[in-house]
Amino acid sequence: MVEFFLFLLAVIFAMVGIKLLTHKSGNHDVDLFLKIIGIILLGPSLWIILESFRIIKWTYILNTA
Repeated sequence: MVEFFLFLLAVIFAMVGIKLLTHKSGNHDVDLFLKIIGIILLGPSLWIILESFRIIKWTYILNTA
């Protein structure tokens, strides 16, 4: 059950990150700031989503380092 709520939270953050990446305000400074925030939100969210679908495995990465 906890994994499901973590997955839902990651999907929500991913959608917000995609929205921030695709938003065009017309002001270049604001657009750059929103894209940086969008990338910060989207990166970990995609990681959690891929890990939820068992596409990547965190334990494999830890053991190979």
